[in-house]
Amino acid sequence: MPFNPKRVQDVFLEAANYYDLAHRAAILERQCMGDIELRKRVEALLHAHDRFNDFVNQPLAGPDGRARQFCPVSDTLSWRTID
Repeated sequence: MPFNPKRVQDVFLEAANYYDLAHRAAILERQCMGDIELRKRVEALLHAHDRFNDFVNQPLAGPDGRARQFCPVSDTLSWRTID
């Protein structure tokens, strides 16, 4: 099946409204109808979306004065002391 960016966007936007993995899986199953490439693309977007939301919803500094720092190499959050 040819790649259709609009279709990827439509499925992503529908699934991104839900954080329940079972609900998302049901949406992907229904919308992708066996199109493995479409499902992979949407799942990759959902993963990136969730990682961004996890990062954005974290406090910038903890009560002990340490700041949250993102490491793009390991794709993780870590703490460092504010000087």
